[in-house]
Amino acid sequence: MADVKITQLTELAEGPAAGDEIAIVDNSVSQTKRISVTNLNKHPDNVKSTWGAGDDLQIYHSGSHSFISDQGTGNLKILAENFAVNNPADTESMINAVVNGSVTLSWDGNYRLVTTNAGVDVTGTLTADGLTVDGDVSIIDTSVILDLMETDTTDVNTRIQHSSGDLLIRTLNDSKSAVTTRLAVDHATGDISFYEDTGTTAKFFWDASAESLGIGTSSPSSIFHAVGSGGANSTLRISNTSTLGGNWGVSAGIPALGNSGFSIYDFDNSSARLHIDSSGNVGIGTTSPYSIPKLTVTVSASGGIQSGSDVAVFEKNSDAYIKVFSSTTGEGGIAFGDSDDGFIGALNYDHDGDYMRFYVNNAERARIDSSGNLLVGKTIADNTTAGVRILGPLGFASFVRDAGEAIIVNRLTDDGDLIEFRKDGTAVGSMGTNGGYPYFANTTRGIRMVGSAIYPSYSAGSTAPDLVDIGGPTAKFKDLYLSGGVYLGGVGGSNLLDDYEEGTFTPTLTFNSGSATYTSAMRYTKIGRQVTLTGSITASAVASPSGYIQITLPFATDIATIGLYAGSVYFNDAVNKNAIDFVVNAPSVGGTSTARIYLGDVSEISSTNANAEEIQAGTTFVINLTYFTS
Repeated sequence: MADVKITQLTELAEGPAAGDEIAIVDNSVSQTKRISVTNLNKHPDNVKSTWGAGDDLQIYHSGSHSFISDQGTGNLKILAENFAVNNPADTESMINAVVNGSVTLSWDGNYRLVTTNAGVDVTGTLTADGLTVDGDVSIIDTSVILDLMETDTTDVNTRIQHSSGDLLIRTLNDSKSAVTTRLAVDHATGDISFYEDTGTTAKFFWDASAESLGIGTSSPSSIFHAVGSGGANSTLRISNTSTLGGNWGVSAGIPALGNSGFSIYDFDNSSARLHIDSSGNVGIGTTSPYSIPKLTVTVSASGGIQSGSDVAVFEKNSDAYIKVFSSTTGEGGIAFGDSDDGFIGALNYDHDGDYMRFYVNNAERARIDSSGNLLVGKTIADNTTAGVRILGPLGFASFVRDAGEAIIVNRLTDDGDLIEFRKDGTAVGSMGTNGGYPYFANTTRGIRMVGSAIYPSYSAGSTAPDLVDIGGPTAKFKDLYLSGGVYLGGVGGSNLLDDYEEGTFTPTLTFNSGSATYTSAMRYTKIGRQVTLTGSITASAVASPSGYIQITLPFATDIATIGLYAGSVYFNDAVNKNAIDFVVNAPSVGGTSTARIYLGDVSEISSTNANAEEIQAGTTFVINLTYFTS
């Protein structure tokens, strides 16, 4: 086509499609060049897309960074319903702004600053060069901390902390790594505690470095130091204004009574209830205790100790005993009572019988008799009455219970010894548990009950195969009763010996024809499947016997082992003694498979012409035979 100016081209009815191209004709070389519409949107590094008469708005990539640059006048405005700045993968929010709502700044996808209708919500720590607050301040957390850091001193800063319902004032070092508690206020109780100089223990001391509390002095010289000018001012007074209250004092002496020393004073009744004089004597109910070191107790006649006596003396001897005196045939002790029962428990000594009794719930529960027996739950030193008897001098203990366990030994958590046995201080054995099963052992070997079996074991109860014998060459057991078998030399079925039997039996002697009258003396021994016969059969009279001879056996033979037998049968008459051939359980003879011995020449064993005709009165068969039963 002819050359056409760009201004003469017809305007496109719609925008170019993705696959459209722009054609440029170069007449100097007679070439037509084309540019893809898609490539029009691609800019190399540092090629800027600009807007405005003075290139005011610029968008470009420098090769290292991407820029949206406002180089003109006015503001750079981004207008959006919701504005979000996310990471390149669009998986993490960095800035998020909502119309008529919050603006959120995030760190690594987690909210750190959120604007609200009331202000700003900060999550984490806010660090600022200064803070001006116009109004109330609320710090909300499970443990609220306010640190006051002073820059012109070293490690003497203040931390105000509210934790677990307590207000704490603490000393804080500059690195905030060490705190020392100085004062604590418990809001639940209203208690106020002052701490010693390390801040670890509440001492309620005003002078922390000296760990002392002074009342009436600014320089306490002891743990508690109260200073007064005399009279009531020298007394620590405790008062209760209720109906049942009173006024009591602790005083360094009672000037009004002309007494020195230490006193607990009843102001309501103007009486010293407890007094320690300058010599160390202690008086209760008196300001004039005995001149020797002694505690004197005076009580009213209506309030005596158990028996109604009105004076009890706790006397201090050189060995510092507390003594309760009574007659040689009386009792002495300490009784306990309450508002419901004046005698509910006691420690009682009987001087007549010389034994000590212990009462609990108004009944004797234990005693120690004159022989040193400790009896619990019983009053008789025997081994048949229910209760516990411990005889310390002999190292003996007896536990008797009616219809229940007398002793329970319970080891918690792990396996091991429950009881250890010693001889002259050296361990010789123990009883314990291993794997939840009990064992009894000496210091090297023992036995352990595992289910329904007895296992050989080491001293700690673990299994010790092939190491424990039952009895010995000179220490034999008598009888062994078993309902099962014995495995000898192994644990396979072929090692099982499950039967042993000895006895006598009466065999039956028969022939192919004829009969005989006979007597027998036969014994057998059966070990497992093996049967051994010994004995004799003697014919006393015969009635024309002929053919084969058969003798019954005490146990059926094993068909699978026919032919597996050994021994001898002798045929005795009045003149001869000869061994004769025999077959054990030959089914072809006599048409039977029952357990029998067939006697006769091997060649004639199944013939009716066997040796029976040789039997006569006085003939004896001597049998020594071993065979197998099923």
